[in-house]
Amino acid sequence: MIDILDFKSSIKKKEINNSYIFVGQDEYTMKENIKIIMNKCLDKEFKDLNYIKFDGGDLEEFDPVYNACETMPFMSEKKIVLVYRANFLSDNKSDSKTTKLYNSINKYIDKLPSHCVFIMYLVMNNKRDKIGSKIKKLDKKCTVVKVDNIKGAKLEQKIQKMFSSRGRNIERVPLKSFVHNMKDNNLNIIENEVEKICSYTLEKDIEKKHINIMYDNSVNDDDIFDLINLISEKKAKDAVGLLNQLTFKGQKITHILAMMEKQFRNLYLVKVGVESRKTKEQLAHELRIHPYGCSILIRQSKKFTLRQIERAMNLCLEADRKIKTTTANPNTEVEILIINSTYS
Repeated sequence: MIDILDFKSSIKKKEINNSYIFVGQDEYTMKENIKIIMNKCLDKEFKDLNYIKFDGGDLEEFDPVYNACETMPFMSEKKIVLVYRANFLSDNKSDSKTTKLYNSINKYIDKLPSHCVFIMYLVMNNKRDKIGSKIKKLDKKCTVVKVDNIKGAKLEQKIQKMFSSRGRNIERVPLKSFVHNMKDNNLNIIENEVEKICSYTLEKDIEKKHINIMYDNSVNDDDIFDLINLISEKKAKDAVGLLNQLTFKGQKITHILAMMEKQFRNLYLVKVGVESRKTKEQLAHELRIHPYGCSILIRQSKKFTLRQIERAMNLCLEADRKIKTTTANPNTEVEILIINSTYS
């Protein structure tokens, strides 16, 4: 078993092995390092023909993986077969199907053809999770890469690149403030937060005031759930009363508005998903939210039509535009938004 630094060192030496398992909490870093293998092994022109991936959560049989590995690459020396989110590698998954799938891979991995680079990755749920016996057994046959969350200056550099790739500048002080407000250093989650703050701000430069507005942590999800719930129940007076309570406690109205807009956006995605017969687990995974929070969203979405949610989202955007570009009173604009959303 090696760490991510050992892996990068071996890649620099052009030492690419036949099979890899990436394991850890940071899915973003796993994906980034799998891209490194792809760039080393595959020609850009034929990448789509020589890169095959499977969702480990949906995979029930080994045959599709076997066929993908055995098929010769097209106009290339190598092909890559990836099984992402390979939950069957966890000791917590031990039903008959996952056990059979794991055993098949365990037997086959010794027989991988030289033209195939076979990669799997397992995302751990939290810091307390440990690498189990299944992966330890495979460690004797393939390269297991432990992906720990990066910290300090390296984390800051990575985040700065995320902003730069979106055409945004962020200086040292607001960058440190942004990092400080992250609950953990999971890059997959952090990238979502970078996207969120870039969507929120109109300016090219990300300043500390933007960080303060977005991450005033005293307003929590429960407050916003309650606020949206009152709107769904047509209780405009109570909803405005709750808004006034939050602002009286010193919460920034712009932050409340941003969280309301996010909540309505998630409600829309959940309602569309439910109508498409997606499960709670699928929606929680796609939206990267906790299953409990997803359950609340599903319940709330039943109290709105899609047209009502769309209108509420547009009202949020209009309120945000007025607050940023006119001398309109922010509190009044959000109160009007609540009233109009209630009686839509």
